Amino acid sequence: MAVVRNFLDQHGIIEQHDYALKPADDADAKSSDLFRRGLLRPTSLEIFYRCLDRNLKAGFGERILRQAFAGIPLPQRQSWRKEDPRQKNRTVDPLTLIRQTFDVALGKPVTRDELPSLFEDKEAPAWYASRKLDGVRCLFVVRLQREDAASAGWKVSSILALSRNARPFTALSVLEKELAQKLPAFPGLTDLLASAHENSDDNSSTATLILDGEVCILRPAEQASESAVKQLDAALSATSQDATEHTMVEDFAAVVGLIKRHNYTIREPAFFPFDLLTMEEFSQWRENTTESSKARTFAQRLQPLEALVSHFEADAREQGKPSIVRRLSQNRVTSTDQVEQMLATASQRGWEGIVLRQDTPYEGKRSKAIRKFKEWKDAEYTVLAITVATMRLPIDGRFEEREAMASIQIEHRGTKVSVGSGFTPEQRVQFAKEPDGIVGKVVTVEYFDESKTMGSASNGGVRQEVYSLRFPRIKHIWGKERDV
Repeated sequence: MAVVRNFLDQHGIIEQHDYALKPADDADAKSSDLFRRGLLRPTSLEIFYRCLDRNLKAGFGERILRQAFAGIPLPQRQSWRKEDPRQKNRTVDPLTLIRQTFDVALGKPVTRDELPSLFEDKEAPAWYASRKLDGVRCLFVVRLQREDAASAGWKVSSILALSRNARPFTALSVLEKELAQKLPAFPGLTDLLASAHENSDDNSSTATLILDGEVCILRPAEQASESAVKQLDAALSATSQDATEHTMVEDFAAVVGLIKRHNYTIREPAFFPFDLLTMEEFSQWRENTTESSKARTFAQRLQPLEALVSHFEADAREQGKPSIVRRLSQNRVTSTDQVEQMLATASQRGWEGIVLRQDTPYEGKRSKAIRKFKEWKDAEYTVLAITVATMRLPIDGRFEEREAMASIQIEHRGTKVSVGSGFTPEQRVQFAKEPDGIVGKVVTVEYFDESKTMGSASNGGVRQEVYSLRFPRIKHIWGKERDV
Protein backbone atom coordinates (compact mmCIF):
# COMPACT_ATOMS: atom_id res chain seq x y z
CA MET A 1 0.00 0.00 0.00
CA ALA A 2 2.96 2.33 0.60
CA VAL A 3 3.95 1.94 -3.06
CA VAL A 4 0.41 2.82 -4.21
CA ARG A 5 0.25 5.81 -1.86
CA ASN A 6 3.63 7.05 -3.13
CA PHE A 7 2.49 6.64 -6.74
CA LEU A 8 -0.75 8.56 -6.17
CA ASP A 9 1.07 11.35 -4.37
CA GLN A 10 3.85 11.72 -6.96
CA HIS A 11 1.35 12.01 -9.81
CA GLY A 12 -0.72 14.66 -8.04
CA ILE A 13 -3.80 12.41 -7.84
CA ILE A 14 -4.36 12.90 -4.11
CA GLU A 15 -3.78 16.65 -4.44
CA GLN A 16 -6.28 16.86 -7.30
CA HIS A 17 -8.83 14.81 -5.33
CA ASP A 18 -8.57 17.04 -2.24
CA TYR A 19 -8.94 20.12 -4.42
CA ALA A 20 -12.05 18.83 -6.21
CA LEU A 21 -13.79 17.77 -2.98
CA LYS A 22 -13.37 21.05 -1.11
CA PRO A 23 -16.67 22.16 0.50
CA ALA A 24 -18.92 24.12 -1.88
CA ASP A 25 -19.64 26.68 0.84
CA ASP A 26 -16.00 27.79 0.95
CA ALA A 27 -16.25 31.57 1.40
CA ASP A 28 -13.00 32.20 -0.46
CA ALA A 29 -13.93 30.14 -3.51
CA LYS A 30 -14.73 31.99 -6.74
CA SER A 31 -17.48 30.80 -9.07
CA SER A 32 -14.90 29.89 -11.71
CA ASP A 33 -13.05 27.84 -9.09
CA LEU A 34 -16.21 25.97 -8.17
CA PHE A 35 -16.96 25.32 -11.85
CA ARG A 36 -13.44 23.94 -12.34
CA ARG A 37 -13.86 21.59 -9.38
CA GLY A 38 -17.04 20.24 -10.90
CA LEU A 39 -15.23 19.39 -14.12
CA LEU A 40 -12.78 17.26 -12.15
CA ARG A 41 -15.50 14.87 -10.92
CA PRO A 42 -15.11 11.95 -10.86
CA THR A 43 -11.51 12.51 -9.80
CA SER A 44 -8.68 10.22 -10.80
CA LEU A 45 -8.63 8.88 -7.25
CA GLU A 46 -12.33 7.99 -7.42
CA ILE A 47 -11.68 6.15 -10.67
CA PHE A 48 -8.74 4.42 -9.01
CA TYR A 49 -11.01 3.28 -6.16
CA ARG A 50 -13.28 1.62 -8.73
CA CYS A 51 -10.33 -0.53 -9.85
CA LEU A 52 -10.14 -2.12 -6.40
CA ASP A 53 -12.28 -4.89 -5.01
CA ARG A 54 -13.61 -5.03 -1.45
CA ASN A 55 -10.34 -6.62 -0.32
CA LEU A 56 -8.37 -3.65 -1.73
CA LYS A 57 -6.84 -5.88 -4.40
CA ALA A 58 -6.37 -4.96 -8.04
CA GLY A 59 -5.10 -6.67 -11.14
CA PHE A 60 -1.91 -4.62 -11.25
CA GLY A 61 1.15 -4.02 -9.10
CA GLU A 62 4.22 -1.87 -8.78
CA ARG A 63 5.83 -3.15 -11.99
CA ILE A 64 2.74 -2.36 -14.10
CA LEU A 65 2.49 1.12 -12.55
CA ARG A 66 6.12 1.83 -13.36
CA GLN A 67 5.76 0.58 -16.94
CA ALA A 68 2.49 2.42 -17.58
CA PHE A 69 3.77 5.78 -16.36
CA ALA A 70 7.48 5.46 -17.16
CA GLY A 71 7.32 8.22 -19.75
CA ILE A 72 5.60 10.84 -17.58
CA PRO A 73 8.00 13.58 -16.43
CA LEU A 74 6.99 13.65 -12.78
CA PRO A 75 8.58 17.01 -11.92
CA GLN A 76 6.52 18.65 -14.68
CA ARG A 77 3.15 17.38 -13.48
CA GLN A 78 0.20 19.77 -13.49
CA SER A 79 -0.63 21.40 -10.21
CA TRP A 80 -4.25 21.81 -9.16
CA ARG A 81 -3.32 24.55 -6.72
CA LYS A 82 -1.80 27.98 -7.08
CA GLU A 83 1.92 27.70 -7.81
CA ASP A 84 4.18 28.18 -4.82
CA PRO A 85 7.05 30.52 -5.86
CA ARG A 86 9.34 28.72 -3.43
CA GLN A 87 9.01 25.51 -5.49
CA LYS A 88 9.58 27.16 -8.88
CA ASN A 89 13.31 26.48 -9.14
CA ARG A 90 13.34 23.18 -7.34
CA THR A 91 15.31 20.45 -9.16
CA VAL A 92 14.75 16.73 -8.87
CA ASP A 93 17.62 14.46 -7.89
CA PRO A 94 18.49 12.03 -10.73
CA LEU A 95 18.64 9.26 -8.11
CA THR A 96 14.92 9.85 -7.56
CA LEU A 97 14.17 9.98 -11.27
CA ILE A 98 16.02 6.72 -11.98
CA ARG A 99 13.62 4.84 -9.71
CA GLN A 100 10.66 5.98 -11.82
CA THR A 101 11.88 4.06 -14.88
CA PHE A 102 13.88 1.32 -13.22
CA ASP A 103 14.47 -1.60 -15.59
CA VAL A 104 17.39 -3.97 -15.08
CA ALA A 105 18.93 -6.53 -17.41
CA LEU A 106 17.81 -10.08 -16.67
CA GLY A 107 18.82 -13.36 -18.28
CA LYS A 108 16.93 -16.21 -19.86
CA PRO A 109 17.70 -19.87 -19.10
CA VAL A 110 19.54 -22.00 -21.62
CA THR A 111 19.73 -25.80 -21.74
CA ARG A 112 22.62 -27.99 -22.85
CA ASP A 113 20.77 -28.85 -26.04
CA GLU A 114 20.40 -25.14 -26.84
CA LEU A 115 24.07 -24.24 -26.29
CA PRO A 116 25.24 -25.02 -29.88
CA SER A 117 22.69 -22.57 -31.30
CA LEU A 118 24.49 -19.69 -29.53
CA PHE A 119 27.56 -20.22 -31.72
CA GLU A 120 25.97 -21.05 -35.08
CA ASP A 121 26.18 -17.51 -36.46
CA LYS A 122 29.89 -16.73 -36.79
CA GLU A 123 29.09 -13.06 -37.48
CA ALA A 124 27.11 -12.63 -34.26
CA PRO A 125 28.63 -10.75 -31.29
CA ALA A 126 30.93 -12.80 -29.05
CA TRP A 127 29.89 -14.39 -25.77
CA TYR A 128 31.49 -13.98 -22.33
CA ALA A 129 31.02 -16.57 -19.59
CA SER A 130 31.31 -16.13 -15.83
CA ARG A 131 30.46 -17.93 -12.64
CA LYS A 132 26.86 -17.60 -11.47
CA LEU A 133 26.98 -16.32 -7.92
CA ASP A 134 24.50 -17.30 -5.22
CA GLY A 135 23.88 -13.84 -3.80
CA VAL A 136 21.52 -10.87 -4.07
CA ARG A 137 21.43 -8.57 -7.09
CA CYS A 138 22.38 -5.02 -6.17
CA LEU A 139 22.84 -1.83 -8.20
CA PHE A 140 24.83 1.04 -6.73
CA VAL A 141 23.75 4.36 -8.26
CA VAL A 142 26.69 6.69 -7.69
CA ARG A 143 26.25 10.44 -8.12
CA LEU A 144 29.48 12.40 -8.64
CA GLN A 145 30.26 16.09 -8.92
CA ARG A 146 33.37 18.15 -9.55
CA GLU A 147 35.19 19.34 -6.46
CA ASP A 148 35.18 22.90 -7.83
CA ALA A 149 34.80 24.66 -11.16
CA ALA A 150 38.54 24.85 -11.81
CA SER A 151 39.39 21.35 -10.65
CA ALA A 152 39.53 18.14 -12.65
CA GLY A 153 38.89 16.13 -9.51
CA TRP A 154 35.59 14.46 -8.59
CA LYS A 155 33.84 13.55 -5.37
CA VAL A 156 30.90 11.29 -4.58
CA SER A 157 27.88 13.37 -3.59
CA SER A 158 25.46 10.48 -2.97
CA ILE A 159 25.11 6.71 -3.31
CA LEU A 160 21.92 4.68 -3.48
CA ALA A 161 21.96 0.87 -3.19
CA LEU A 162 18.93 -0.66 -4.91
CA SER A 163 17.55 -4.14 -5.45
CA ARG A 164 16.59 -5.32 -8.92
CA ASN A 165 13.06 -4.14 -8.06
CA ALA A 166 14.31 -0.62 -7.15
CA ARG A 167 13.88 -1.18 -3.41
CA PRO A 168 16.59 0.54 -1.35
CA PHE A 169 19.02 -1.52 0.73
CA THR A 170 20.03 0.11 4.01
CA ALA A 171 22.38 -2.58 5.34
CA LEU A 172 25.22 -1.90 2.86
CA SER A 173 26.80 1.21 4.38
CA VAL A 174 30.19 -0.55 4.48
CA LEU A 175 30.14 -0.92 0.70
CA GLU A 176 28.78 2.59 0.20
CA LYS A 177 31.61 4.02 2.31
CA GLU A 178 34.20 2.00 0.38
CA LEU A 179 32.88 3.28 -2.96
CA ALA A 180 32.69 6.88 -1.75
CA GLN A 181 36.28 6.83 -0.46
CA LYS A 182 38.05 4.87 -3.21
CA LEU A 183 36.13 5.67 -6.41
CA PRO A 184 37.30 9.34 -6.67
CA ALA A 185 40.92 8.13 -6.49
CA PHE A 186 40.49 5.74 -9.45
CA PRO A 187 43.07 6.87 -12.07
CA GLY A 188 40.72 6.12 -14.97
CA LEU A 189 37.75 8.01 -13.54
CA THR A 190 38.12 11.12 -15.71
CA ASP A 191 38.19 9.09 -18.94
CA LEU A 192 35.27 6.98 -17.75
CA LEU A 193 33.16 10.03 -16.93
CA ALA A 194 33.83 11.54 -20.35
CA SER A 195 30.98 9.32 -21.57
CA ALA A 196 28.87 9.73 -18.45
CA HIS A 197 28.20 13.49 -18.52
CA GLU A 198 24.51 14.26 -18.46
CA ASN A 199 24.71 16.73 -21.35
CA SER A 200 26.94 17.46 -24.31
CA ASP A 201 28.96 20.05 -22.41
CA ASP A 202 32.39 18.60 -21.64
CA ASN A 203 32.54 20.91 -18.62
CA SER A 204 29.53 19.25 -16.99
CA SER A 205 29.89 19.32 -13.22
CA THR A 206 27.87 16.18 -12.49
CA ALA A 207 27.77 12.58 -13.66
CA THR A 208 26.07 9.36 -12.56
CA LEU A 209 27.43 5.81 -12.74
CA ILE A 210 25.63 2.52 -12.07
CA LEU A 211 27.59 -0.45 -10.71
CA ASP A 212 25.54 -3.59 -11.30
CA GLY A 213 26.51 -6.78 -9.52
CA GLU A 214 25.90 -9.35 -6.82
CA VAL A 215 26.27 -8.92 -3.05
CA CYS A 216 27.34 -12.10 -1.27
CA ILE A 217 28.26 -13.19 2.21
CA LEU A 218 31.27 -15.53 2.04
CA ARG A 219 31.74 -17.89 4.96
CA PRO A 220 33.68 -21.04 5.77
CA ALA A 221 31.40 -23.94 4.90
CA GLU A 222 31.24 -25.11 8.51
CA GLN A 223 29.82 -21.70 9.53
CA ALA A 224 27.38 -21.32 6.64
CA SER A 225 23.65 -22.01 6.71
CA GLU A 226 22.38 -25.47 5.86
CA SER A 227 21.39 -24.39 2.35
CA ALA A 228 25.00 -23.40 1.59
CA VAL A 229 26.68 -26.56 2.88
CA LYS A 230 25.86 -28.35 -0.38
CA GLN A 231 28.92 -26.57 -1.83
CA LEU A 232 31.30 -27.99 0.79
CA ASP A 233 32.33 -31.32 -0.73
CA ALA A 234 32.75 -29.86 -4.21
CA ALA A 235 34.70 -26.87 -2.96
CA LEU A 236 37.10 -29.00 -0.93
CA SER A 237 37.77 -31.37 -3.82
CA ALA A 238 38.38 -28.61 -6.38
CA THR A 239 41.85 -27.53 -7.43
CA SER A 240 42.36 -23.77 -7.56
CA GLN A 241 45.17 -21.31 -7.17
CA ASP A 242 43.00 -19.32 -4.81
CA ALA A 243 42.86 -21.16 -1.51
CA THR A 244 39.81 -19.22 -0.40
CA GLU A 245 37.73 -20.99 -3.07
CA HIS A 246 38.36 -24.25 -1.23
CA THR A 247 36.85 -23.15 2.04
CA MET A 248 34.54 -20.18 1.38
CA VAL A 249 30.98 -20.57 0.13
CA GLU A 250 28.26 -18.07 -0.73
CA ASP A 251 25.65 -18.15 2.00
CA PHE A 252 22.46 -17.18 0.15
CA ALA A 253 20.16 -17.63 3.15
CA ALA A 254 22.37 -15.36 5.26
CA VAL A 255 22.64 -12.51 2.74
CA VAL A 256 18.90 -12.53 1.98
CA GLY A 257 18.09 -12.40 5.69
CA LEU A 258 20.57 -9.65 6.53
CA ILE A 259 20.34 -7.34 3.53
CA LYS A 260 16.67 -6.54 4.21
CA ARG A 261 17.21 -5.59 7.86
CA HIS A 262 16.65 -2.04 9.01
CA ASN A 263 19.06 -0.30 11.38
CA TYR A 264 21.64 -2.95 10.61
CA THR A 265 24.95 -3.05 8.73
CA ILE A 266 26.50 -6.11 7.09
CA ARG A 267 30.07 -5.85 8.32
CA GLU A 268 31.86 -8.02 5.73
CA PRO A 269 29.90 -8.06 2.46
CA ALA A 270 31.50 -9.07 -0.83
CA PHE A 271 30.41 -7.19 -3.95
CA PHE A 272 31.06 -8.77 -7.36
CA PRO A 273 30.27 -6.15 -10.05
CA PHE A 274 29.61 -7.48 -13.55
CA ASP A 275 28.61 -4.25 -15.34
CA LEU A 276 29.42 -0.55 -15.21
CA LEU A 277 26.94 1.83 -16.87
CA THR A 278 26.41 5.50 -17.40
CA MET A 279 23.04 7.03 -16.58
CA GLU A 280 22.26 7.33 -20.30
CA GLU A 281 23.08 3.67 -20.99
CA PHE A 282 20.92 2.54 -18.09
CA SER A 283 17.86 4.74 -18.59
CA GLN A 284 17.76 5.49 -22.33
CA TRP A 285 18.47 2.09 -23.90
CA ARG A 286 14.99 2.00 -25.49
CA GLU A 287 15.50 5.23 -27.42
CA ASN A 288 16.45 4.82 -31.06
CA THR A 289 18.69 7.88 -31.38
CA THR A 290 22.12 8.65 -32.72
CA GLU A 291 23.51 8.70 -29.19
CA SER A 292 21.93 5.34 -28.30
CA SER A 293 23.42 3.79 -31.44
CA LYS A 294 26.85 4.69 -30.03
CA ALA A 295 26.19 2.86 -26.77
CA ARG A 296 29.09 0.76 -25.55
CA THR A 297 28.92 -3.02 -25.86
CA PHE A 298 29.51 -5.37 -22.92
CA ALA A 299 33.23 -5.83 -23.76
CA GLN A 300 33.69 -2.06 -23.96
CA ARG A 301 32.04 -1.60 -20.57
CA LEU A 302 34.06 -4.49 -19.15
CA GLN A 303 37.45 -2.81 -19.74
CA PRO A 304 36.95 0.13 -17.31
CA LEU A 305 35.10 -2.15 -14.89
CA GLU A 306 38.07 -4.53 -14.61
CA ALA A 307 40.42 -1.58 -14.17
CA LEU A 308 38.18 -0.23 -11.41
CA VAL A 309 38.09 -3.58 -9.58
CA SER A 310 41.90 -3.80 -9.85
CA HIS A 311 42.05 -0.37 -8.19
CA PHE A 312 40.02 -1.63 -5.22
CA GLU A 313 42.06 -4.85 -4.99
CA ALA A 314 45.39 -2.98 -5.05
CA ASP A 315 44.24 -0.66 -2.26
CA ALA A 316 43.10 -3.65 -0.16
CA ARG A 317 46.47 -5.40 -0.65
CA GLU A 318 48.29 -2.31 0.61
CA GLN A 319 46.18 -2.47 3.77
CA GLY A 320 46.73 -6.23 4.12
CA LYS A 321 43.06 -7.18 3.95
CA PRO A 322 40.74 -8.79 1.38
CA SER A 323 38.92 -6.44 -0.96
CA ILE A 324 35.17 -6.18 -0.44
CA VAL A 325 34.83 -5.21 -4.13
CA ARG A 326 35.84 -8.42 -5.89
CA ARG A 327 36.60 -9.58 -9.40
CA LEU A 328 34.16 -11.75 -11.31
CA SER A 329 36.19 -13.24 -14.13
CA GLN A 330 34.65 -12.94 -17.59
CA ASN A 331 35.97 -15.47 -20.13
CA ARG A 332 35.38 -15.10 -23.86
CA VAL A 333 33.95 -18.35 -25.26
CA THR A 334 33.58 -19.23 -28.94
CA SER A 335 32.35 -22.83 -28.85
CA THR A 336 30.17 -25.27 -26.98
CA ASP A 337 33.29 -27.19 -25.88
CA GLN A 338 34.59 -24.13 -24.02
CA VAL A 339 31.25 -23.71 -22.26
CA GLU A 340 31.24 -27.42 -21.34
CA GLN A 341 34.69 -26.99 -19.77
CA MET A 342 33.35 -24.15 -17.62
CA LEU A 343 30.31 -26.25 -16.69
CA ALA A 344 32.66 -29.03 -15.56
CA THR A 345 34.50 -26.48 -13.41
CA ALA A 346 31.20 -25.20 -12.03
CA SER A 347 30.15 -28.72 -11.08
CA GLN A 348 33.53 -29.51 -9.54
CA ARG A 349 33.62 -26.37 -7.41
CA GLY A 350 30.00 -26.36 -6.38
CA TRP A 351 29.04 -23.20 -8.27
CA GLU A 352 25.37 -22.48 -8.82
CA GLY A 353 25.99 -22.37 -12.58
CA ILE A 354 27.37 -20.01 -15.23
CA VAL A 355 26.11 -16.87 -16.97
CA LEU A 356 26.72 -16.08 -20.65
CA ARG A 357 26.66 -12.42 -21.74
CA GLN A 358 26.73 -11.36 -25.38
CA ASP A 359 28.89 -8.44 -26.49
CA THR A 360 25.96 -6.11 -27.18
CA PRO A 361 24.74 -2.74 -25.79
CA TYR A 362 22.83 -2.76 -22.52
CA GLU A 363 19.14 -3.68 -22.49
CA GLY A 364 17.14 -3.24 -19.29
CA LYS A 365 14.87 -6.24 -19.78
CA ARG A 366 14.89 -10.04 -19.78
CA SER A 367 17.04 -10.60 -22.82
CA LYS A 368 18.42 -13.43 -24.95
CA ALA A 369 21.74 -11.58 -24.81
CA ILE A 370 22.11 -12.93 -21.25
CA ARG A 371 21.74 -16.68 -20.78
CA LYS A 372 21.84 -18.62 -17.51
CA PHE A 373 22.82 -22.26 -17.18
CA LYS A 374 22.38 -24.08 -13.88
CA GLU A 375 22.63 -27.76 -13.06
CA TRP A 376 19.94 -27.04 -10.49
CA LYS A 377 17.16 -24.82 -11.76
CA ASP A 378 14.89 -22.71 -9.58
CA ALA A 379 11.64 -20.81 -9.87
CA GLU A 380 9.17 -18.89 -7.70
CA TYR A 381 5.85 -20.44 -6.70
CA THR A 382 2.97 -19.56 -4.37
CA VAL A 383 2.32 -22.09 -1.60
CA LEU A 384 -1.21 -23.46 -1.98
CA ALA A 385 -1.41 -25.71 1.08
CA ILE A 386 0.66 -27.79 3.50
CA THR A 387 0.64 -31.40 4.67
CA VAL A 388 1.01 -32.00 8.41
CA ALA A 389 2.23 -35.26 9.91
CA THR A 390 3.96 -36.65 12.99
CA MET A 391 7.71 -36.52 12.42
CA ARG A 392 10.69 -37.44 14.57
CA LEU A 393 12.77 -34.25 14.57
CA PRO A 394 15.84 -32.97 16.43
CA ILE A 395 15.37 -29.58 18.10
CA ASP A 396 17.88 -28.29 20.65
CA GLY A 397 19.71 -31.60 20.46
CA ARG A 398 16.67 -33.74 21.36
CA PHE A 399 14.93 -36.13 18.97
CA GLU A 400 11.20 -36.26 19.62
CA GLU A 401 8.04 -37.05 17.70
CA ARG A 402 6.43 -33.74 16.88
CA GLU A 403 3.45 -32.42 14.93
CA ALA A 404 5.21 -30.95 11.91
CA MET A 405 4.78 -29.79 8.34
CA ALA A 406 5.84 -32.65 6.08
CA SER A 407 5.58 -30.77 2.77
CA ILE A 408 4.11 -27.82 0.92
CA GLN A 409 1.97 -27.95 -2.22
CA ILE A 410 2.70 -25.75 -5.23
CA GLU A 411 1.47 -25.77 -8.81
CA HIS A 412 3.87 -26.31 -11.71
CA ARG A 413 2.42 -25.98 -15.21
CA GLY A 414 -1.03 -27.01 -14.05
CA THR A 415 0.13 -29.92 -11.85
CA LYS A 416 0.13 -29.95 -8.04
CA VAL A 417 3.64 -30.75 -6.76
CA SER A 418 4.70 -31.54 -3.18
CA VAL A 419 7.97 -30.12 -1.87
CA GLY A 420 9.21 -31.63 1.37
CA SER A 421 12.98 -31.09 1.37
CA GLY A 422 14.99 -28.11 2.53
CA PHE A 423 13.04 -27.09 5.65
CA THR A 424 14.64 -26.92 9.09
CA PRO A 425 13.02 -28.82 11.99
CA GLU A 426 12.11 -25.50 13.59
CA GLN A 427 10.34 -24.34 10.42
CA ARG A 428 8.41 -27.58 10.17
CA VAL A 429 7.07 -27.27 13.71
CA GLN A 430 6.35 -23.54 13.39
CA PHE A 431 4.38 -23.85 10.13
CA ALA A 432 2.41 -26.81 11.45
CA LYS A 433 1.22 -24.55 14.29
CA GLU A 434 0.83 -21.46 12.10
CA PRO A 435 0.05 -22.48 8.48
CA ASP A 436 -0.60 -18.85 7.54
CA GLY A 437 3.11 -18.27 8.00
CA ILE A 438 3.77 -20.04 4.69
CA VAL A 439 0.47 -20.68 2.87
CA GLY A 440 -0.04 -17.93 0.32
CA LYS A 441 3.61 -16.92 0.50
CA VAL A 442 6.01 -16.93 -2.45
CA VAL A 443 8.86 -19.46 -2.22
CA THR A 444 11.88 -20.23 -4.38
CA VAL A 445 12.07 -23.94 -5.18
CA GLU A 446 15.21 -25.59 -6.54
CA TYR A 447 14.83 -28.66 -8.71
CA PHE A 448 17.13 -30.83 -10.80
CA ASP A 449 14.92 -31.02 -13.86
CA GLU A 450 11.36 -31.00 -15.12
CA SER A 451 9.74 -34.37 -15.72
CA LYS A 452 6.98 -35.09 -18.21
CA THR A 453 4.59 -38.03 -18.29
CA MET A 454 1.33 -38.87 -20.05
CA GLY A 455 -1.69 -38.48 -17.80
CA SER A 456 -4.94 -40.40 -17.80
CA ALA A 457 -7.26 -40.06 -20.76
CA SER A 458 -9.77 -37.24 -20.52
CA ASN A 459 -13.45 -37.45 -21.45
CA GLY A 460 -12.52 -37.12 -25.11
CA GLY A 461 -10.11 -40.03 -24.84
CA VAL A 462 -7.00 -37.88 -25.36
CA ARG A 463 -4.15 -38.28 -22.92
CA GLN A 464 -2.58 -35.01 -21.76
CA GLU A 465 1.05 -34.36 -20.87
CA VAL A 466 1.59 -33.93 -17.13
CA TYR A 467 4.61 -31.95 -15.86
CA SER A 468 6.31 -32.27 -12.50
CA LEU A 469 9.65 -31.52 -10.80
CA ARG A 470 12.54 -33.89 -10.11
CA PHE A 471 14.09 -33.60 -6.64
CA PRO A 472 12.43 -30.31 -5.62
CA ARG A 473 13.67 -28.61 -2.46
CA ILE A 474 12.96 -25.29 -0.80
CA LYS A 475 15.59 -22.61 -1.31
CA HIS A 476 14.00 -19.54 0.28
CA ILE A 477 10.71 -18.35 1.73
CA TRP A 478 9.69 -14.81 0.77
CA GLY A 479 6.53 -12.87 1.67
CA LYS A 480 3.54 -12.12 -0.54
CA GLU A 481 6.08 -11.51 -3.32
CA ARG A 482 9.81 -11.75 -3.90
CA ASP A 483 11.23 -8.47 -2.64
CA VAL A 484 14.93 -8.65 -3.58
